[in-house]
Amino acid sequence: MTAIDPEEPTPEERACGEITKLRYMQFRERESSSAELGFRIEAAKMPGGTLQKNFKKIRTYED
Repeated sequence: MTAIDPEEPTPEERACGEITKLRYMQFRERESSSAELGFRIEAAKMPGGTLQKNFKKIRTYED
């Protein structure tokens, strides 16, 4: 979570150094395309090579 958004954890979560799985899954869904598109893009591969893109922040069709 902190690798994607260092400001996301609450002060309590920072003090404990941990978050619940539910909290992480809700964060991940909100930050990815799951909430808007109904699915999450994890990776893509183009013929003849790989597509180098960070898919963690894709939220809309335009992204």
